[in-house]
Amino acid sequence: MARGVLIALGIGGGLLVGIAVLAVLLTRREPPLYPPTTPEGVTQRYLQALAQEQWAEAYTYLAPDLQARCTLDAWQSQVAFARYTLEQSAVLLRGVDYRDEGTVVVRVVFSQPAPPRPFQLTPQDWTSEHQFRLKRQADGSWKFAVFPWPLWPEGQCP
Repeated sequence: MARGVLIALGIGGGLLVGIAVLAVLLTRREPPLYPPTTPEGVTQRYLQALAQEQWAEAYTYLAPDLQARCTLDAWQSQVAFARYTLEQSAVLLRGVDYRDEGTVVVRVVFSQPAPPRPFQLTPQDWTSEHQFRLKRQADGSWKFAVFPWPLWPEGQCP
């Protein structure tokens, strides 16, 4: 009889865990995917390509004059560390500021938990805001007008 109760409790517990996992999966929301024809959509796809180490795709979002100043290989060697930051961070769209002459600034905030320190009573977060400057091209697409994050300082490429 005790064995039957244990089996019933095990089955019941397994069902509860299964229901909980299913509930989490069903309520988990993916971030909105912005249209690729918008500055925020280009910025989002650029960051996604970096996170997935799709270097050639991310490179296509640079304006032709930037590509002429920096080869794919040189650019990739400078941005390869970005994947770690993107894996560890929540990336939030802060805003889009349209400027004169077909330029726009997309403001993005990276936020991640700071490493714990001894005797730290409250968790701390690390946040950093970056601005991505884009310009509308002759074909209507948006491309980065200056080297975007993670190149530091802006405009440097080996």
